[in-house]
Amino acid sequence: MIIPKTKPLSLQHQFQPGSRRLYNTLTILLHCMDIVAPQHSWRRRLKTLIEQHSPPTRAMGFPPQWDQFQIWQ
Repeated sequence: MIIPKTKPLSLQHQFQPGSRRLYNTLTILLHCMDIVAPQHSWRRRLKTLIEQHSPPTRAMGFPPQWDQFQIWQ
């Protein structure tokens, strides 16, 4: 997925600058889900999957304490 050059102001501090790893794509998807289907459960389900399976989040571009960022709350 090509990351947009300009992002909504609410996402400016949610991204990893210059990274083309999975984290930025998931952040964009979450932002879209929040707009299209505000009552979705995707955020919770993704966080649960990550907790249950412990994938290498650092290798996927997730910043430290990513789950504390506003968009993941």
